[in-house]
Amino acid sequence: GGWWLLAGRYTAAPGLVGLDEQAATARAKQLGFAVRVAEPGYSETVRKGLVFDQSPDPGKRIAKSGTVAIHLSNGPERYAVPNLRGASFDDARRALAARKLRAGAVSYAYADDVPKDLVADAGPKAGTLVKPDTVVALVVSRGPQPVAVPDLTGADVADATRRLTALGLRVATVERTDEEIAKGTILEQTPAGETVLRGTTVRLVVSKGPPLFAVPNVVDLKTREAKARLKAAGFDPKVEDFPGGPNRILNQSPPAGSMQPRGTTIVIYAF
Repeated sequence: GGWWLLAGRYTAAPGLVGLDEQAATARAKQLGFAVRVAEPGYSETVRKGLVFDQSPDPGKRIAKSGTVAIHLSNGPERYAVPNLRGASFDDARRALAARKLRAGAVSYAYADDVPKDLVADAGPKAGTLVKPDTVVALVVSRGPQPVAVPDLTGADVADATRRLTALGLRVATVERTDEEIAKGTILEQTPAGETVLRGTTVRLVVSKGPPLFAVPNVVDLKTREAKARLKAAGFDPKVEDFPGGPNRILNQSPPAGSMQPRGTTIVIYAF
């Protein structure tokens, strides 16, 4: 009787680790034991759905016809790094702690689309599955990166617009006539040579060239009268004379009514 109480009613627990629930239950029943499924847990070595632990341990003493508690694996314990973009540092730290992760080193970088002092990026990236207690590095926004605005006064407006747009700046243009500066050339620029935020509007005053005036009609006029009329309108007449005629203007180039700058040479054909 003493032997039975101390040793005879016990035997060694079966090894059920690595089996699924159905196979573990069948094996235990075959050996005369019952199975109780206890709380599951994470395991780095046993895949999800298989027994990763049992009580008592394999080979340990158990009463004959006793019950073995088995723990099924949930697989490795992993947590997805949350999307922290746009969060404050404190909110980011709390979001990480809720997933058993830790905020690590903080660096700062310019970000055009994330306000200053909010999280712009993190590493590992959002959605990455990591182990508990993984350190996540945070990149905090300094706000939009300022850019130096080049002084493009005297440049062609099309080239200047391309350069400014490539820097992330907006361009607004107005035109103004100018007696000396060629059409399409930048006369004035605001701002110029300053450091501004991306998206700032740069205003350009662009030359329309000299003002234009209508060429008067001198066809059928006498040569002397035609020259006088052209000079009075601010143009430079040049006579192409065909001798022998009544000394009247047959044609002119540029034609009457066309818009030309003052000082333009108007060729008149006299016969």
